[in-house]
Amino acid sequence: MRGTIERLVFLLESSSGEVQAPACRALERIACASKTGMQALLVCEPLAALKELMESDEPALQLESTVLVANTIAFGGPHVEEVLKAGSMDETPSSAGGSPKSQARKKERRLPTWGQLESRKVNAACAMDRVEFLASTRNRFTEFRASEANEMRQAIRSRSTPSMYMRRTLSSSAEGAAEVLTKQNTTLTTAKTNVLRLEALNKFIVEKEKHTGGKKQEQAALSFARKSQPIVKPYPMYDELYNLPLRDPDRPREFPVSAATWRFC
Repeated sequence: MRGTIERLVFLLESSSGEVQAPACRALERIACASKTGMQALLVCEPLAALKELMESDEPALQLESTVLVANTIAFGGPHVEEVLKAGSMDETPSSAGGSPKSQARKKERRLPTWGQLESRKVNAACAMDRVEFLASTRNRFTEFRASEANEMRQAIRSRSTPSMYMRRTLSSSAEGAAEVLTKQNTTLTTAKTNVLRLEALNKFIVEKEKHTGGKKQEQAALSFARKSQPIVKPYPMYDELYNLPLRDPDRPREFPVSAATWRFC
């Protein structure tokens, strides 16, 4: 099966439109029907998705690759079918499995370097910090709206001209909401939460390497942790969030993500 996926990568890299176009159309059909995490990747970065399928040992992704190849043969047309079937026939036990040394070399090539891991780590820390900013800001927004609703309720009950007071309150609502984000931005920037989060990740990785890789891996993790610097990325402000585009106009809308699995009986 891995050889067939490699042939599919070859099809997408082909300069011949007669071969490449059916493969792209087949991928679009597969991506629309896909219910796994590969759906968005197949649409946006098909080559990256296919190479991830080739290198994965996860049962879910292996199943995805099986369905992908079957559908590509069905929908891709005669040229795609010819190349893919040739790839399936060329798969022999020796080429599919290989010697233990060749398998070890392939696995070693796939392992990321410490530099790549550090890059992923600082990006992950930055993303986590921004998520924490949005989550904590949501709580501040809830308090802000509750306070605003309470003031309007008091105005309706006690003031002689409640409509004028409500109009004045609502007209300044956007400014108050923007101020909530500004205050939260100042709070998190002063507390240096991005630095603290990266330090926590560094500590976790060093401890993990100590127990799984031994002294050598622990020292390597410590060495790279001392060099890593947090990514300084400004938090989003009110206007940016208010005018945030939900999707690119030229791309299909992504399927909603749910933490629960639904079954129709």
